[in-house]
This record gives sequence, C-alpha cells and structure tokens, in this order.
Amino acid sequence: GGSTVEDCAGTCGGSAVEDCAGTCGGSAVEDCAGTCGGSAVEDNCNVCDADPTNDCVQDCAGVWGGDAVTLWGNCYTIEGTTYLHLTSNQLTGEIPVEIGQLTNLNSLNLSGNQLTGDIPPEIGNLTDLYFLTISANQLTGSIPPEIGNLTNLYSLALSSNQLTGEIPPEVCDLIESNNLDMDDILNGNNLINTCD
Repeated sequence: GGSTVEDCAGTCGGSAVEDCAGTCGGSAVEDCAGTCGGSAVEDNCNVCDADPTNDCVQDCAGVWGGDAVTLWGNCYTIEGTTYLHLTSNQLTGEIPVEIGQLTNLNSLNLSGNQLTGDIPPEIGNLTDLYFLTISANQLTGSIPPEIGNLTNLYSLALSSNQLTGEIPPEVCDLIESNNLDMDDILNGNNLINTCD
C-alpha cells in the first residue's frame, strides 16, 4: 500500500530525474532561449542570445542600453539636454559626431573655443535647433549641406572660422526661407557666397 515509486534509474524511492536532454540524472538545462544545453544568456537589457559582442553596455549616465553621450568630458542625456552652451570654455579638438545624437537640443553655442576640423554633418540631425552658434573657432572645410535640415533655425552663426568652399544650395535655401543673417555666416571665413 506504499506510494514509493522508482526514479528514472530504477531506484525505488530514488530522486534521479531526467534532464532536458532525456538523460537520467543528467545536468543539462534549458538556456534563456529554451535550448537544452544552450549557451544563450540574458544581458542587462534583457536580450537573450549566445553572442557576447552585442551585449548592452552602460552609458555615461549609468543606464544599461542608455543613449547618453559624453562630450568634452561631460555626460549629456538626450531627454535632458535642450541647451548646450559651452562658450569660451577652451574646448579643443573636433566637434564630436556624437553631438548629432542630442536630438532634443534647441540651442547649441560652441563659440569662442579652439575647435578644429570640419563641422560634422551629424549636426543636421538636430532638427529642433533654433540657435546654432559655432563662430570664433578654428573650424575648416566646407559647410555641410545637412545644416539645411535645420528648418527651425532663427540664428546660424559660423563667422570667424576658416571655412572654405561654396555655401551649399540646401543652406542657401535655409538662409532665405528663415531670413538668416548672411554676415553671421560669411564674416571671417573664406566662403564663396553662391546664394542669390
């Protein structure tokens, strides 16, 4: 009348059980993807796969899989950064392309620094900008046509750099449609005014 049963190994009252592979007493378990004996693991962003190269990382704000960016040694979140005014801060080097990720920016002022290199075309991603001021630096190269994407601009100041080449038609259209001050663009540069 007892209720003792044999385990999978035939031992009466034993505790051996089959693992996911059907092996009695085995230790194979399903990974997060449901694969028996698989090696997939869940990363900190809840992505389950066996590829450690795509595991999410912490951004500069400590958020796993976050989108905050580091610019000139400071951490900026997309949501929290609408104004970035770093006037006369002795900034050097090129404008980081990551600046184009701060898509909530309304006002960007990097004037009066020692920034060099080209204006990154990624600035054209900042379509909420009302004010873009990067005058009085040592920027070279031409004006990227992507600046023409900044259709909300009230003010575009690029003067007193070392910019060269023609003003792109996309930027001419923006200057005309938004009634921007041409002197704020031409003065102190070596640009060819191709705008009508």
